[in-house]
Amino acid sequence: MAPTPGRRSLPWEAFTRAIGGAAVLWLAAGSALATESFQIFSPSIPLERYFDPDLDDGFSPLRQVSLSQSLAPDEQLTLDVGALRPGDLAQLFAPSSRQPSRFWSTAVIGGVVAGAVVSVLGAGHEGRGFNFANEEWFQEGTYAGGADKASHFVMYNALSRELGVSFQRMGYAKSRALWMGFGTAMAAGLITEIGDGLTNFGFAWQDLLVDALGSGTAVLVSHYNLDDTVGFRYGKVSADQPAECCRTAGIGKDYSQEIYTADLKIEGFARRIHVRPGPARFLMLSMTYGSKGYRFSLPEFRQRNVGIELGLNFPSILSAVGVPEQKWWGRIIYIFFNFVRIPFTQIGYYYDLNKGKWHGPDAGNVYDPGP
Repeated sequence: MAPTPGRRSLPWEAFTRAIGGAAVLWLAAGSALATESFQIFSPSIPLERYFDPDLDDGFSPLRQVSLSQSLAPDEQLTLDVGALRPGDLAQLFAPSSRQPSRFWSTAVIGGVVAGAVVSVLGAGHEGRGFNFANEEWFQEGTYAGGADKASHFVMYNALSRELGVSFQRMGYAKSRALWMGFGTAMAAGLITEIGDGLTNFGFAWQDLLVDALGSGTAVLVSHYNLDDTVGFRYGKVSADQPAECCRTAGIGKDYSQEIYTADLKIEGFARRIHVRPGPARFLMLSMTYGSKGYRFSLPEFRQRNVGIELGLNFPSILSAVGVPEQKWWGRIIYIFFNFVRIPFTQIGYYYDLNKGKWHGPDAGNVYDPGP
């Protein structure tokens, strides 16, 4: 059943409320469980040298390393690196025996689920019996021109990714942590769609499928350690609206001031193809998607824009200036810049699918809403 005009339940609202419900719990868990990183090997000696089966007894470039462990304040653990043999290294880097924190993981999962429930209850939709809706995908005639689907993908990708990281910091094995993040994100998405199904908007299976694609992509990117190469972001752009006298009775939310990106980070990509990027390591190439005018403009003024941008890679800049991602406060900064597209720090060209024309260069903020 097609939705009727009104206020649409937004993945952005569901995401922010779900994250809000777990934010304090996540920070507390991070502070309680975070450990300091340490360096054993000299950066001037290739790591594989330590695993050489013909390692001679005289090879000891580093004698002692102090490790920060869960010891008393006046205690220190000292490791004689010169005495290590290749077989010892496997034991040194064996998975931690620390037990996962079930309390904090349960609290975070509960916070995310509670946030999704709050989002549903506070959406203010017109209630009705459970029903389904066919919202389609990115067609010109959809209520948001497909921008809502891009929103679902990016929001649930971010939620799944950050939950996976959090669960790893709580002591869970990487693979299990990633799937816990995926499952928690999907639970939030399912609750949101069930809530829509009880209103005039209806349960949209397309939304739930895109939630799964976004969350699943986060699992793949993290599993293959591609976070320094691939990313997805949400951004705000400026866009005028028609005068109140002349606005159309559009459906749902106006996505004209939002843009979504899929990013190729030059630093990580160059590292994987063994190229030195130089200053280009602070840049990224992005494919963007956004629609304009689907809430208030006449059909002839609406746009569905696919773009290509060159912009700043803020996490690379943060790393270069020494902001520590291991600290809880540094982690928050990295999360923000990994997820948010900062306005006017990029330039690009955009192809309007509705009119079959390119426009630019600009920052995705140029739009004529019509009368």
